[in-house]
Amino acid sequence: MNRARLSVVCALLGTLGLWGCAQNSTRASAKSSRLQEEVAGLTALRDQLRQELKAVQSERDTLQQETAKLGLLVQERDEQLVARTSERDQNATNLDTLKKGLKSLMDQALSMGPMEAGPVTTAALKPAEGS
Repeated sequence: MNRARLSVVCALLGTLGLWGCAQNSTRASAKSSRLQEEVAGLTALRDQLRQELKAVQSERDTLQQETAKLGLLVQERDEQLVARTSERDQNATNLDTLKKGLKSLMDQALSMGPMEAGPVTTAALKPAEGS
Protein backbone atom coordinates (compact mmCIF):
# COMPACT_ATOMS: atom_id res chain seq x y z
CA MET A 1 0.00 0.00 0.00
CA ASN A 2 2.92 2.29 0.49
CA ARG A 3 3.73 2.14 -3.13
CA ALA A 4 0.14 2.78 -4.06
CA ARG A 5 -0.06 5.73 -1.74
CA LEU A 6 3.20 7.09 -3.08
CA SER A 7 1.92 6.67 -6.64
CA VAL A 8 -1.32 8.48 -5.79
CA VAL A 9 0.55 11.32 -4.08
CA CYS A 10 2.94 11.62 -7.04
CA ALA A 11 0.04 11.62 -9.47
CA LEU A 12 -1.81 14.18 -7.37
CA LEU A 13 1.29 16.42 -7.14
CA GLY A 14 1.89 16.09 -10.86
CA THR A 15 -1.72 17.01 -11.62
CA LEU A 16 -1.64 20.00 -9.30
CA GLY A 17 1.68 21.11 -10.82
CA LEU A 18 0.29 20.91 -14.31
CA TRP A 19 -2.86 22.76 -13.24
CA GLY A 20 -0.74 25.49 -11.58
CA CYS A 21 1.40 25.87 -14.68
CA ALA A 22 -1.70 26.07 -16.83
CA GLN A 23 -3.14 28.79 -14.57
CA ASN A 24 0.09 30.76 -14.72
CA SER A 25 0.13 30.44 -18.51
CA THR A 26 -3.43 31.81 -18.71
CA ARG A 27 -2.49 34.78 -16.52
CA ALA A 28 0.62 35.41 -18.58
CA SER A 29 -1.43 35.17 -21.76
CA ALA A 30 -3.96 37.70 -20.40
CA LYS A 31 -1.16 40.01 -19.33
CA SER A 32 0.50 39.64 -22.72
CA SER A 33 -2.77 40.45 -24.49
CA ARG A 34 -3.28 43.51 -22.29
CA LEU A 35 0.26 44.70 -23.00
CA GLN A 36 -0.21 44.18 -26.75
CA GLU A 37 -3.40 46.27 -26.64
CA GLU A 38 -1.57 48.96 -24.72
CA VAL A 39 1.26 48.95 -27.28
CA ALA A 40 -1.28 49.24 -30.12
CA GLY A 41 -2.97 52.18 -28.37
CA LEU A 42 0.33 53.93 -27.74
CA THR A 43 1.37 53.37 -31.37
CA ALA A 44 -1.87 54.97 -32.58
CA LEU A 45 -1.34 57.88 -30.20
CA ARG A 46 2.25 58.29 -31.41
CA ASP A 47 1.09 58.39 -35.04
CA GLN A 48 -1.59 60.95 -34.20
CA LEU A 49 0.92 63.14 -32.35
CA ARG A 50 3.32 62.94 -35.30
CA GLN A 51 0.58 64.17 -37.64
CA GLU A 52 -0.26 67.01 -35.26
CA LEU A 53 3.43 67.90 -35.04
CA LYS A 54 3.69 68.07 -38.85
CA ALA A 55 0.61 70.31 -38.98
CA VAL A 56 2.03 72.62 -36.30
CA GLN A 57 5.42 72.78 -38.04
CA SER A 58 3.71 73.65 -41.33
CA GLU A 59 1.70 76.38 -39.62
CA ARG A 60 4.87 77.69 -37.96
CA ASP A 61 6.63 77.88 -41.33
CA THR A 62 3.67 79.74 -42.85
CA LEU A 63 3.61 82.18 -39.95
CA GLN A 64 7.35 82.77 -40.24
CA GLN A 65 6.95 83.60 -43.94
CA GLU A 66 4.09 85.99 -43.17
CA THR A 67 6.16 87.60 -40.41
CA ALA A 68 9.03 88.15 -42.84
CA LYS A 69 6.67 89.74 -45.39
CA LEU A 70 5.15 91.96 -42.72
CA GLY A 71 8.62 92.96 -41.56
CA LEU A 72 9.44 94.17 -45.06
CA LEU A 73 6.15 96.08 -45.21
CA VAL A 74 6.85 97.72 -41.87
CA GLN A 75 10.32 98.71 -43.01
CA GLU A 76 8.91 100.18 -46.24
CA ARG A 77 6.23 102.03 -44.29
CA ASP A 78 8.82 103.48 -41.92
CA GLU A 79 10.93 104.66 -44.86
CA GLN A 80 7.88 106.31 -46.43
CA LEU A 81 7.03 107.90 -43.10
CA VAL A 82 10.51 109.41 -42.86
CA ALA A 83 10.26 110.69 -46.44
CA ARG A 84 6.79 112.19 -45.89
CA THR A 85 7.87 113.78 -42.61
CA SER A 86 10.86 115.33 -44.37
CA GLU A 87 8.58 116.64 -47.15
CA ARG A 88 6.18 118.07 -44.58
CA ASP A 89 9.00 119.81 -42.72
CA GLN A 90 10.36 121.24 -45.99
CA ASN A 91 6.90 122.47 -47.00
CA ALA A 92 6.41 124.04 -43.56
CA THR A 93 9.74 125.83 -43.94
CA ASN A 94 8.78 127.03 -47.41
CA LEU A 95 5.42 128.26 -46.09
CA ASP A 96 7.10 130.17 -43.28
CA THR A 97 9.51 131.75 -45.76
CA LEU A 98 6.59 132.72 -48.01
CA LYS A 99 4.70 134.23 -45.06
CA LYS A 100 7.74 136.27 -44.04
CA GLY A 101 8.24 137.45 -47.63
CA LEU A 102 4.60 138.50 -47.96
CA LYS A 103 4.70 140.26 -44.60
CA SER A 104 7.84 142.07 -45.65
CA LEU A 105 6.23 143.17 -48.93
CA MET A 106 3.09 144.31 -47.10
CA ASP A 107 5.19 146.29 -44.64
CA GLN A 108 7.09 147.92 -47.52
CA ALA A 109 3.85 148.77 -49.29
CA LEU A 110 2.35 150.26 -46.14
CA SER A 111 5.49 152.27 -45.39
CA MET A 112 5.33 153.88 -48.85
CA GLY A 113 2.12 155.56 -47.90
CA PRO A 114 -1.23 155.51 -49.55
CA MET A 115 -1.22 155.10 -53.29
CA GLU A 116 -3.42 157.15 -55.44
CA ALA A 117 -5.65 154.97 -57.43
CA GLY A 118 -7.67 156.22 -60.25
CA PRO A 119 -11.09 154.96 -61.13
CA VAL A 120 -11.10 151.46 -62.52
CA THR A 121 -12.69 151.23 -65.91
CA THR A 122 -13.63 148.27 -68.00
CA ALA A 123 -11.24 149.41 -70.70
CA ALA A 124 -8.35 148.98 -68.28
CA LEU A 125 -9.45 145.46 -67.59
CA LYS A 126 -9.71 144.39 -71.23
CA PRO A 127 -6.64 142.69 -72.66
CA ALA A 128 -4.82 144.40 -75.44
CA GLU A 129 -5.80 143.21 -78.90
CA GLY A 130 -2.25 142.61 -79.97
CA SER A 131 -1.63 139.89 -77.41
